[in-house]
Order: sequence, then C-alpha cells, then structure tokens
Amino acid sequence: MKIAANGNNAVILPQYMLSVLIPIYNKDVSKLVLEIHSQLNQSRAAFEIILLDDSSAPEYFQMNQSLSGLDSVKIIVNETNIGISKSRKKLCECSKFEWLLFIDADVAIDNENFISSYLKFITTEYDAIFGGYKYDYPLPHFQYKLRYKYGKLKEQRAASFRNTKPYKHIISGNFLVRKTRYANLINEVLKFGYGTDILIGILMRKENLSIYHIDNEVNHLGLDTNKSYLKKKEQAAKALVDFSNQYFLDNKDNDLLRSFNMIKAYKLNVIVSKIFKLSRKAMLKQLTSREPLIWVLQCYRLGFTCSYDLQISEG
Repeated sequence: MKIAANGNNAVILPQYMLSVLIPIYNKDVSKLVLEIHSQLNQSRAAFEIILLDDSSAPEYFQMNQSLSGLDSVKIIVNETNIGISKSRKKLCECSKFEWLLFIDADVAIDNENFISSYLKFITTEYDAIFGGYKYDYPLPHFQYKLRYKYGKLKEQRAASFRNTKPYKHIISGNFLVRKTRYANLINEVLKFGYGTDILIGILMRKENLSIYHIDNEVNHLGLDTNKSYLKKKEQAAKALVDFSNQYFLDNKDNDLLRSFNMIKAYKLNVIVSKIFKLSRKAMLKQLTSREPLIWVLQCYRLGFTCSYDLQISEG
C-alpha cells in the first residue's frame, strides 16, 4: 500500500490495481482461476477477475459457474460465439482498472510467484509485459505433434532471447498491458477480423508501445490437432496479407512477411504460388504425419501466402 497526503488527512491507496481477464470457450477454468485468485489475495492488490464465456457448451458453462461465488470474480456470458479478439475487446471494456492481465483459458500456472512477477512492473514505464509460454509435458498424441513441436521450437523461449526482438516474439495468451494502450490496439486488430499474435506485434511497433519480456511462463495445454492448426495458420496468413496491403509494414520482426515481400518484389510470387499448388497435397500429408517438419510448415505458409495474395489481386 502507499499513502497519499492530503492536509492533515492520509488516504490509503492500493499500490497495485489489476484486472485479470480470461476469455473462455469450452474449457474448465476452475483450477486456473482458483490459483490466480489465491495469489492475488496473498499479494493484497486491489483486483477483479472477469471471465467471459463465449457461448460454451452447457457442460462447460456449469463447470465454471461456481467461480462466480469467489470474491471479486465476475462471469459474463456471450449469447453467440464472437471469437477471441472480440471477446478480449469486450473484457477490456468491462474492466475497471488501468492494468489488464490477459490469460487464455487453455493454460496452467505452476509458479507460485506468477502474479507477483507481473505486479512489480505496474509501477514501471512499460506499456506491456509478456510472460511467455512453455510446453512442460509429454506429447499427448501424434495428432497434436505439429502444434506441440512448433510451440517447443518457436514459442518456448527465454525472456533474454525474446527481448532481442521484442515485437517479434508476441504471445497474447499471457501478458500484462495498460488498458488505454490496449483499447486502441484491439480496435485496429478487429479491422482485419482475426487477431493473430503477428499482427499484434506489428501494431505494437506501429503504435510505439514500450514492451518487455519476462520469464513468467504459463504451461500451454490447449493444443490444436495438426489439421486444425494448419487451418489457423492459413487464416493468419490471410490476415497478414490483408494487413500488408493496407499498411506499409516493417519487415524486421516477421520472417514470413520479409520472405513474402522479397518474393513479391522480385516478381517470383507467381512461380512460388504454382509450386505451392503442385506440392500442397504432399506437404499436407507430411504435416499431418507422425513426424511433421517445421521447415515444411514454413514453406507451406509462404506458398499459401503468395497464392492468397495473387487470388485477391486477380479477383
């Protein structure tokens, strides 16, 4: 706590005020919320936890209903599914504190200092703090191997590595951000219908947000199947092309964008697109196999990006 002097009176003000925001879709978040709630109580911070159920199936809704009985916990329910980005925007609008901690529903916290590690940054000059992901468990089944392997190789990075290119290594499933800066950011993201971490990082650089990465990972449990993950990568590539066509983008923080722009500049995108169409079936077979290769995934993403860009330019 800190004390603000006012004449002969002293008003006690909480030093830390935090809104924890968790969008939910078909997940039981009881264990996650109880851990966060316990740590917040121990911290003596002023806090609220807002859960937004994005029209989950009834059984998941019932699983999480008891959490509304906890102090400073509120549950909001969407009548229809609106997706993660719009859910985050709604959570932001419903929050009452300046600092927002976004946590995705498909993670687990095994660090007893998770909340305190974030709270110490509330009094700093940064606009956003990213804690990161880890995959500290065995692969559950080979049908999830592509997502698991990508996470292990590309997302499970030490903060010292992530801070070398802070806008590149963005994971929005576990981060702290100022409400005023996030409100502007999410409005930009929603113009493109799909809020990928790539776009969030690009927009944070564009808006000149001061960000910092720390070693405060959550265990990411929500693996997509190989096929589902490829669909998400395609969706993300479309959003990146749409965004790139509207704004001048710096290539420094995204390998896919840098490669795509180079190919397009040398007018090789038609050739790459044709190669992609011929090899797509073979790549899909490899990426959904028991031993998917990340370099094949990167080739698939680049080929899909060139193909989609040509499609919209010709259409």
